[in-house]
Amino acid sequence: MRAAALLAPAGVAVTVYEGLGELPHFNPDLDDEGDVPPPAVAELRRLIGESDALIISTPEYAHGIPGALKNALDWLVSSLEFPGIAISVINPSA
Repeated sequence: MRAAALLAPAGVAVTVYEGLGELPHFNPDLDDEGDVPPPAVAELRRLIGESDALIISTPEYAHGIPGALKNALDWLVSSLEFPGIAISVINPSA
């Protein structure tokens, strides 16, 4: 991701999100309509809502994605910021 930031064309800003470890475990009871999400979740959603695109870079872990990334994606499922955004996935793997 840092290489993508260095190689981005002029006018393109790349923000590397480093807050996966700060996200609480997903709990749908905290994510009902009208609920205020936990601060780390609100920040993740804000960053995505302000973005034109999302690059997800993750190594393969036990034939899937790491639990921390899955947790983040779970918090985004019901958000209004996530649907419709352009997404690219980079999977560095042997």
